[in-house]
Amino acid sequence: MLKFTIFFALLSQLFFSQEKEFFIDYEKDKKWIKKVESFNMGSTDLIKNKIVNVKEYFNYVNSKAAISIAYNDVIDQHINRYASYKWLPKIYGLLDFYTPLFERKLKEYGLPQELKYLAIVESNLNPQAGSWAGASGLWQFMPATGGQFGLAKSSTINLFYDPYLSTDAACKYLQYLYKFFKDWNLVLSAYNSGEGRVLKAIKKAGTKDYWTVRQYLPAETRAYAPSFHAVRFIGESYSLYFKSKPVLKYSYDHVKEFKVQKNTTFNDLAKLNQLNLTTLYFLNPHIVTEVVPKNSFIYYIK
Repeated sequence: MLKFTIFFALLSQLFFSQEKEFFIDYEKDKKWIKKVESFNMGSTDLIKNKIVNVKEYFNYVNSKAAISIAYNDVIDQHINRYASYKWLPKIYGLLDFYTPLFERKLKEYGLPQELKYLAIVESNLNPQAGSWAGASGLWQFMPATGGQFGLAKSSTINLFYDPYLSTDAACKYLQYLYKFFKDWNLVLSAYNSGEGRVLKAIKKAGTKDYWTVRQYLPAETRAYAPSFHAVRFIGESYSLYFKSKPVLKYSYDHVKEFKVQKNTTFNDLAKLNQLNLTTLYFLNPHIVTEVVPKNSFIYYIK
């Protein structure tokens, strides 16, 4: 439990802040958003901009995107919903940290770069996130699906929590889904609910048109693609909504790795290698105990 407490607390230290307030009323069962809300990372005031027409600007952003969707009231509602969340700038700050990793992996698998926003919809960039259905990690893999793409867990290591490996697995899965459906909005729906449900919805709809198929999908899945497009749009037009973005001191470009040769602990690794202990915790959420097992890979920033 100590490691998880430190993991959430250390995030506030990694963000630039002029005060030393970290977490307000920490409770182990609080949601990730509550943790993020308690970060003190500077001003993120909404810009009251009445000049920009959201529909027109969305269509402009959409016209340049590899993953597009027709603008309608559903999209508008999801944009307004996300834009109203006071914690959202802090999530985009976390996204900036992970962006080098996400973009490299997406490029490696020939996938659209805007899929980096999907991790916000999935987990709000909490690498240890878990869902009521049993999904976990940044990309919210179910155990069976994660296993198909190289993820596993034990009492000491949970690769579903590994940002690098789970991102690689997500790219493989998205690549597979696109080869299957050839339509990104159907791919997003299948990522959320599975290929089977989407195939059944297509059969009922008698077409592969997303907005028609969407009527036959579960409620959570109906909201999924619109949520992605809302998060993508706000991310691509961030300055229209927020005055500033809280940022981490580092990005994933600074991250390196090494293989542990014998059983050790986070404390010993930090002391022997002159590494920051809290940064080690943040970069290694896949090691779920204080003990770091032999032959495990550790990520670090020197």
